[in-house]
Amino acid sequence: MNSPFLRLCSFALILSAGLSSCQKEKNLAAEWDTTEKKEGDLDEPFILGYIHDEESAPVYPAFVVLVAQGSTVPLDSTETDDEGNFLLPTGSSGFFYMRIYQENELLYSTEGVNVTDSVFFPVTIPSV
Repeated sequence: MNSPFLRLCSFALILSAGLSSCQKEKNLAAEWDTTEKKEGDLDEPFILGYIHDEESAPVYPAFVVLVAQGSTVPLDSTETDDEGNFLLPTGSSGFFYMRIYQENELLYSTEGVNVTDSVFFPVTIPSV
């Protein structure tokens, strides 16, 4: 059944999923602007992001641990909110990665991110 109607419905579904992801990024960007305005000129860089699965569902609760690249020692940590959002100060510029835990189990370890200023870093947890 490859009718034009089914193709149109499939396209609309894919488009709406993409738009909701774009809207989430716009909302977080607005939150980022608000944080910068509220805090003034931030003294230290931070990572703002959200964690979701491949179906775009938020990963909550999750515990996010910041680690400097080349190290295993945690520098800071935070928890995601109910929408998978997190804000994590890095303390300085540099290369970092994050370990994401759920129920005391390592769920995912991110690739390294170069932080020279505040950065937006969405994380998609791949299916197992």
